[in-house]
Amino acid sequence: MATSTVGRLAEKFYYDFSLHKRFLPNMAYNKYVALRHNLLITGGFFFILSVPFPFVPAFPTMGLCPKGWEGSFVCEPDKHKALDMYKAYRAGKKYEEPAAAPAHH
Repeated sequence: MATSTVGRLAEKFYYDFSLHKRFLPNMAYNKYVALRHNLLITGGFFFILSVPFPFVPAFPTMGLCPKGWEGSFVCEPDKHKALDMYKAYRAGKKYEEPAAAPAHH
């Protein structure tokens, strides 16, 4: 299902120029292709930026934390702790730090 949809979308992107013929017949074909390409890249980039990540993203965010998420799994730099915090969040429980292991002397 997903692969056939992706295939259809790719085919439409690469071979279907009906929008150019219908809405922009006076625009040069090369200019239309460049404009469409730039809009797709820019749209994809903004989509990636705006999708809410369940964890701290793999790329550096310069220490920025979304408003209201301070101290939550979204802003937690330790990935393992973030995963535990996220699981507690999904279960509707409050995250509690695991007790430190007793020191062996």
